[in-house]
Amino acid sequence: MGLDWLLHGSKPKTGFEKQFHRINDKLNALKSDEKLPDDKKKQLRSDLELALKSVSISPFEVIGAPRVGIDEDATEWFKREVFAPIQLRLAKGKNAPRFVHYWGRPFDEVVQDERGKFVVQLAKDQDGVAAISGILCSSLDFRGKAVALSEVITEALKSEAYDDHSGDECIDYADRLEAELVDFKVRHSDWANRARIKEDAEDIEAAVKWLRYWGSRGFGYTAWY
Repeated sequence: MGLDWLLHGSKPKTGFEKQFHRINDKLNALKSDEKLPDDKKKQLRSDLELALKSVSISPFEVIGAPRVGIDEDATEWFKREVFAPIQLRLAKGKNAPRFVHYWGRPFDEVVQDERGKFVVQLAKDQDGVAAISGILCSSLDFRGKAVALSEVITEALKSEAYDDHSGDECIDYADRLEAELVDFKVRHSDWANRARIKEDAEDIEAAVKWLRYWGSRGFGYTAWY
């Protein structure tokens, strides 16, 4: 069983908390509305999501990640690190038709479809990037399994890794993880000489850093497993 901490996708901008929660409530109610025709439901969802975006801030904005097709540095990075290597791959042939159809176009066309994507590698604040992340997750999402399997914390703290946490709960969890880690090191003076234990300790330190960073900025996470 896997476990990843999926960082909440957005939080309300300062001063827009009521609007944010009101729109979110409408979106949640829309999911269970069986009377509304699908086409109207789709349009309403689109309108609500657009309205929500206007009063929200994403974690990618928090870390100052530039966007492809909008910020020059991100666009140049995409061209150099993504588009150019793919062109070399295309030149070798044996690519799926759909792959060729998309990536075989001129750069200006491809970048329009990639427009708006955040480039985490160029973010101004790298402290929000997870030191350990899952394969199917964003680089901002933390690999909670590293905490759940740790040998340096209590079973209760490991079990809590499977629970969803709000921003405030993230900070509280970080405090308790750190306290337990400190206590473990005191009780096991040879911890640094034991490879697996040392690695576990480093994982907990990374989790504490991640939890504090995002919790202090009002972001929680959803446990996905």
